[in-house]
Amino acid sequence: MNILTELTGPWPHPTVDGIPAEVGDLYGIWTRSLIRWQGGPDDTTTTATWLQSDGWYADLRQPVGRPDFDGVSCLRDLRAEHLEWMFTQEGFAGRLTQSPVTPAQFTWGRLVDWAPADGVADTGTLHFENAMMVERGIELPYLEHWHHVRGTDRGPRAVATLRDPDSDARAILLRAGASFAFARARTEQISVLPTPDEVRHLDLVAAQDLADCEIALGSISRTGWLIDASSLPFRQGHSFTTTGVGGELRIHDLAPDGARSRSIRWQIESLAGSLADLRTE
Repeated sequence: MNILTELTGPWPHPTVDGIPAEVGDLYGIWTRSLIRWQGGPDDTTTTATWLQSDGWYADLRQPVGRPDFDGVSCLRDLRAEHLEWMFTQEGFAGRLTQSPVTPAQFTWGRLVDWAPADGVADTGTLHFENAMMVERGIELPYLEHWHHVRGTDRGPRAVATLRDPDSDARAILLRAGASFAFARARTEQISVLPTPDEVRHLDLVAAQDLADCEIALGSISRTGWLIDASSLPFRQGHSFTTTGVGGELRIHDLAPDGARSRSIRWQIESLAGSLADLRTE
């Protein structure tokens, strides 16, 4: 057992009237208003958004101070000042599991991780308290306030986990009603991202390649699927397009140099819900 668990347990303890959450309570979009680390300052400025659908989730956290990305259309257009900010982001996606022994306890497995964790399990408790959901860390002592976006728990729900047969990279495509998320891992796993201070000492192309991982959140309307936020900020506002039949999905994107489009053929490893709800055509 981690020493922080022995010392603190879920921190701080829930209120008396806190109601433990269930996986079925979590469908849709959640936004965060606060994170507090034990002994540290509150963070109320980072934009954190979590999409949950059928046991799988995607989560993107972007701090303030974003630089201007005008004129950036691909990885090779990124400069050091862009990468310094991008490497302060957090984003992850994977399976959310609920403990059969302690129902309020959840584990966020990470199939895709923008900024890889240090080996500490991402576990916490979820309770509803005073019209919001409160998350408390177990392995690490933190507290977060989450708020459900009204109406996002309605409509189709579907999730596909994907594998690139050429690079063996993993990805997840999730839908919850009129919202979607796409999370794509790097083609080569890394143990840690460089800190902003380290970026300027790296070869620029090597640093750009480290950023070739995406956690994207978007909205679905009659006009198509649109990326609203991404760990690759130059993708914001882009259309998201998939085609697929049988055991494959093709997801269309730009190559890293932006000079040509590319269509990645993903093999479907698992599917919850209907594939038709994950095709954009």
